[in-house]
Amino acid sequence: MAAKYKPKRMGVTEAKKLGVKCVYVMLDGNLPVYVGKTNNTNKRFESYLSGSCHNVALSEWINLKGRIFDVEIYECDNISELEVFLIRKHKDSLFNISNGKEADWYKQSSNKKPWVAGTGIFCPSTMISKMTKSSKKKSTIKSFIGKLTDKERCSLEVELAIKLGERCDKWLSITSDKLIYCLES
Repeated sequence: MAAKYKPKRMGVTEAKKLGVKCVYVMLDGNLPVYVGKTNNTNKRFESYLSGSCHNVALSEWINLKGRIFDVEIYECDNISELEVFLIRKHKDSLFNISNGKEADWYKQSSNKKPWVAGTGIFCPSTMISKMTKSSKKKSTIKSFIGKLTDKERCSLEVELAIKLGERCDKWLSITSDKLIYCLES
């Protein structure tokens, strides 16, 4: 299937600027390490380059690489089908925690933090940080949050979710069991 599509290989910063609908393969040299799909590379790669990632292992790899790595871009209409094919093809070397199909992937990662809900579903502290225009304030928020224990972080996220109201409903529906478990243990 992938043979039908000729990928374009480029740096992640260059790929971000494309702003296209595609399947992408993150590479460590020539080794595929992650397969994903997006309707807009600009938005998706911005989250990776800013350190906001739903996959803990992938996030650590991105930071280890200094956020400089190559990607292969497959522009096509059937991105879901191609994503599943490429995940199956490269599964032995990938950080992917789902097979590209609908799945409760957030339960599949044992080391995932309780407040992490998935791609595009931000925890309350991230929502607030994104609303903050000052880079100095964002840095202060990140520094403060980085010093919290998991239990303290869960408590903070719940408190912020209450203040942010219905904007956090989807996040809360995904994370509530994990948050309760962390807070009670």
